[in-house]
Amino acid sequence: MSRPALVVVSGAGSGIGAAVARRFAAAGHPLLLIGRKAAALEALDLPMSVRAALDVRDMAAVQAAVRLAEERFGGVDCLVNSAGVMRLSDSATQEPAELSEMLETNVVGTANLVQGVLPGMLRQRRGTLFNVSSIAGRQAFPMHAAYCASKFAVHGYTAALGLDLAAHNIRVSTVSPGVVETPLLHSTKPGTARTMFEDWLGTLDSILAPDDVAQIIAFAYQLPQSVCMREIFVTSTAQGS
Repeated sequence: MSRPALVVVSGAGSGIGAAVARRFAAAGHPLLLIGRKAAALEALDLPMSVRAALDVRDMAAVQAAVRLAEERFGGVDCLVNSAGVMRLSDSATQEPAELSEMLETNVVGTANLVQGVLPGMLRQRRGTLFNVSSIAGRQAFPMHAAYCASKFAVHGYTAALGLDLAAHNIRVSTVSPGVVETPLLHSTKPGTARTMFEDWLGTLDSILAPDDVAQIIAFAYQLPQSVCMREIFVTSTAQGS
């Protein structure tokens, strides 16, 4: 039996990405772990892993990291695109730099990772792409205009990508979690938007843990290559919207 194939995880330093990395490592997969902070990647202490501290907006760095991992472990069979930022604000007063950061990281960064692994997947005529979006890519929320813009874009990009790649035996899935206990929840600057969001969080009896999402991604990946869960929409039972 052949050994498990290479899995690339972006946003691997924390939250969903870290949970996904641990899940796939436990299943014996070699990993390319991508995140902004080298210390966070090292702290995972996972076997058979290449660690790449980089910004997913840097296409050249992404490509170099993928090449390095493929030279060591062979072709990429799975990408879990989990890197992302969330800066909530009233749309009339959102800082342009925050808007740019979200669009460039959440949309361009997602596409950069896909483009980085796609040549190998096309050559081997198989692969699985998971783009982690959000419930905010399916419906709008107050103070989420720029974030919703980025995640709606991820939804559209992933859906169209799936149509393009189906004939190449490459599965493409959008993963749309509700609220997950990650550092993203606390990344908005203090102010009206953060207060509104934290007040709403306080009304929920439960929220998802990162490993809840990681389990679902691992399950979808383990299905036969002929089976694709094109959209995975998951919330805690307590989250009604």
